[in-house]
Formats: sequence, structure tokens, C-alpha cells
Amino acid sequence: MPQLKKMVELLTKHKTGILNWYKCHISTGPLEGINNKIKTLKRQAYSYRDLGFFMLKNKSNASRYIR
Repeated sequence: MPQLKKMVELLTKHKTGILNWYKCHISTGPLEGINNKIKTLKRQAYSYRDLGFFMLKNKSNASRYIR
């Protein structure tokens, strides 16, 4: 029974997000992929000479995910 109560609480807490997905069918997967690429580039950024080049690399990598 405690597991059922936790399940009900979880679904109630996320009710708005679950119902919104059925309305719009928008996934955060591509956004999470872009964020992961940015984090990876940040780890490698010690070799970049300036912030402008870092931003250019981010835009170039993100363009693959944006449709």
C-alpha cells in the first residue's frame, strides 16, 4: 500500500506536465542533447583561445539538433 500512495503522489505532482505532453507532444530530448554537448565542450574549453570561439563551437554543434 505505501508504494501505491507514493505512485499517486508522484502522478499528482507531475499531472500538469503529463497532460501538457499529450496536448503538444514536445520532448525535451533534443534540448538535453544540446546541454550535454555544451557540457562536453566546456570540459574541453581549456584549449580554446577566447569566449567567441567557444560560443561559435556551441552554435555549430547545436544546429544539428534544431529542426
